Formats: sequence, C-alpha cells, structure tokens
Amino acid sequence: PSLYDIPYNDLLTRGLNLMKSITRNGGGLYIGHPWRFVDIQGDSVDWKHCSLNPNAESPIIESFGVLGPHLHFVMWGRLEDSAQVFKRTGWVYRTLGELHTQEDVFACVNYQLSHCGIHATRHALRWWGFMSYNNFICVSKSQDQEVQLCPVCGGRLWVLDRDGELFELYSLTITRRHFKFKVTQKRLEPKKRVPKIHSGDTRHKGRRNVY
Repeated sequence: PSLYDIPYNDLLTRGLNLMKSITRNGGGLYIGHPWRFVDIQGDSVDWKHCSLNPNAESPIIESFGVLGPHLHFVMWGRLEDSAQVFKRTGWVYRTLGELHTQEDVFACVNYQLSHCGIHATRHALRWWGFMSYNNFICVSKSQDQEVQLCPVCGGRLWVLDRDGELFELYSLTITRRHFKFKVTQKRLEPKKRVPKIHSGDTRHKGRRNVY
C-alpha cells in the first residue's frame, strides 16, 4: 500500500530493478498493467472473460477495474527463490509457465498487450538485460496510419476542435521496426612481443662477439 502513491512509470522502474537484482544472466521484455479486474463479489476475473473486454470469451463476467499495478515478464534467466525475494524485499513474483515456440511467445505477448497500461511518451513493451535496446541496431523502419472506425455505424471517427468542427481523423500511428543483434568483436588475446635481435647483440644465439 505504501507504493500506491508512486507514479506508474517509477513503479515499473522499481520492478525492473528488482528483477535485475534477483536474476542471473537474464533478459527479455516486460509489460506493465496498472489495473486488475474483479467481479461484483471482489473476486479476480481473467481479462479474456472480463465484460470490459470487447473480445471477451464465454462465460463473460460483469467486471470492473481496480488499481493493482503489476508487471509481466517474458524472459529467460535463473531466478532467486520467490520466498526469499518476498522475505527480503516484500515483492511477490510467480512463474506462470514456459514458452517453447515462437507462436507461444507471440500469443502470450499479444494477450498481455491487449489490456496493458498506455503512456503518452513511453513504450508499452520494454526490453531489458541481454535484450535491451543497446544490444540491437535498427535495420528498417516503417509507419502506417490506422483510422479508427465507429463500433456502431462503421464510419471513420474524427477529432473535433473547440468549435465543434472536424479537426483530424482519430487514428493510430503504427511504427514497425526490424532489429538485429549487434555484431560484437571478441577481444583478442594479447600476443607476447618478441624482442628484435640485432647483429651486434651478444644475446644472439650461436654468435660470439669479435673484438
């Protein structure tokens, strides 16, 4: 409860720093969720069955959101025991399973992004550890504009100005970037320097000084 007054992004940073401290050779991505969803009895409801979800699956449960910031990590690495972490820091983490294929990773991340927290200037999906941005280079970048449609009539939605006139289309700018790992050069082992031998050097093997 003492952390509820901390700004959302600062809380995500604290969570990331904690994960770094309890992980060995870790890396991956993380997604923040500011809300949890509960029914009228206060019991937890999965997003896929939540009535606030436009793509909810049956059974659809009447639900509402409550403040409950938490993070989801899709990662690899060796983690410190959760009981020890809670005893030492007061934070709780749970492992939800392993993702064995690319399709599993995509499905998991897609689901987490479907109800994540959105910030005006920060990415919803953030990378860390061995998968952090400084380990990659951007190969290509493209942008598309996706116009939002009215769920009732199917027409294009517009943003109005203060006078109630049409100002601009209500749209999302989707940026796609293709990254690849940076090629890092291995440090070469230093070679032992062999001293040059001059003709008059008395240390030259098989040669004697002549006076």
